[in-house]
Amino acid sequence: MSEESETEPQRGRFTPDRIALAALVLATAVLYGLTLCPTVYWYDSAEFSAHAVTLGVPHPPGYPLYTMVAHVFTWLPGEPALGVNRMSAVFGVGAVVVLYHLIRRLGGSVRAAVVGAATLATLRTFWANAVVAEVYTPGLVMTLGALLLLVVAHERRWRRGVWLAGLVGGLGVGMHMSITTFGLGYAWLVWTYDLPERLRPAMLIERIRSRLALSTYSALAAVGGLLVFLYVPLRKFERWDAREWTIFRKNSTGGAFKRKFLREYDLGKRSELVWDLVVDNLLVVGVALAVLGLVALVVRKPKTGAGVVLAGAGNAWWFFNYEVPDLDVFYLPSLAVGCVGVGLAVEELSSRLGRLRPQLAHAGWVLLALPLFLVSRNYGTVDLSAATEAAEYGEAACDAVQGPARIINYSSPVEWRYYSVFIYMQATQSRCAEATIWKKPRARPIDRAVKSGEAIFAFRPVKGLQARYTVTEAGPLWRIEPKTRRRHSRADHVAPVPQ
Repeated sequence: MSEESETEPQRGRFTPDRIALAALVLATAVLYGLTLCPTVYWYDSAEFSAHAVTLGVPHPPGYPLYTMVAHVFTWLPGEPALGVNRMSAVFGVGAVVVLYHLIRRLGGSVRAAVVGAATLATLRTFWANAVVAEVYTPGLVMTLGALLLLVVAHERRWRRGVWLAGLVGGLGVGMHMSITTFGLGYAWLVWTYDLPERLRPAMLIERIRSRLALSTYSALAAVGGLLVFLYVPLRKFERWDAREWTIFRKNSTGGAFKRKFLREYDLGKRSELVWDLVVDNLLVVGVALAVLGLVALVVRKPKTGAGVVLAGAGNAWWFFNYEVPDLDVFYLPSLAVGCVGVGLAVEELSSRLGRLRPQLAHAGWVLLALPLFLVSRNYGTVDLSAATEAAEYGEAACDAVQGPARIINYSSPVEWRYYSVFIYMQATQSRCAEATIWKKPRARPIDRAVKSGEAIFAFRPVKGLQARYTVTEAGPLWRIEPKTRRRHSRADHVAPVPQ
């Protein structure tokens, strides 16, 4: 097979493309299946599983498309949380497939696409989010899918592909908002559609009217995709008043998470943090390959190459000063672009070696050592096949409640771990469905409830509660009861403050 034909996607029944892709899908599916979490997991994962069952609205921005798709996966055999965990694995495999095709469309050979896609599949952060209910693998399918559509539209002069990419981009926000950080790359690829690969400044002015029309249609398609967010008010609004619309507007544009972007920070320390998370995933050799491959892409395909690089750079820049403990998941789109670079570096090295000695033209397969090493390195870290602690907690919490009760929740990060699991249990088990979550109650209502003999619990024994009531362990929860002796004072009317 010639070098030219090897870098073109092929049609047929048993082509190298299909054989390689089938092997890649099978290996990735087996890998994720072996490490898949078998039940509900902590934090956001439990919350997403709960709302997938009830078709509710998770934390901002609401993830409407994710929730609807996840609901379908709850119909699979086994408990609902397992179904939503499987959804992450399915979309994880899907993202690997999309990346494979993206590398092929950018001029990479079969070996380049296999190495690049296998590297994505085995990245620690990506793999960890492919075995438990999370939004990141579905979000990445939409993010890479829109990018692939734009690249194909350029290659085939497929105008409708640009519109379809806009629609996928709008819908993708309903999976995860990180897709918007690819906006600069998307905009470049829309604006440069059907211009020659080798750009001259005058060419950018030649068809301004056509460019504006295409950009407008693509933007309208994206707005059409964003209409999926009407799911949030339809499911959540009770009064349909101005206050609810204000909350919806704030939440759908980031809500309280916007406050997590640092205004002042040490550039050196921040750069070191980002570098560490990139190296933790790609290793130094992977970073070097990514840079080599992306540079080669821009040199060989300036137009589409610039779009891909701008997309990854936009994601990296946008979250550079985002102060969250799980920063690595927000860098998954740019890490995926890095994997495109890894694959294209394989192509570049193979091409150069082949010119020196023809027998070295396939030497790029040696770089499969990178994803194979990542498998051995990351397997033990991401393996959740025996992670049943959250389910055990939920079962014990339901046993402790036993019927109608109220559980105090002050929405602290520590409580979130337990609260999310409990609402999943409420959604799936009738024996704790009568309990209600009491969010941030003040002191007087708690006093009245305790004196009336209601069953009151808390997720954590915060100091404010311990100072006013008898707080005793009740399984994994804490029972709140009146103190046998206590003096009333003005301090009794102060709301307890979580510690």
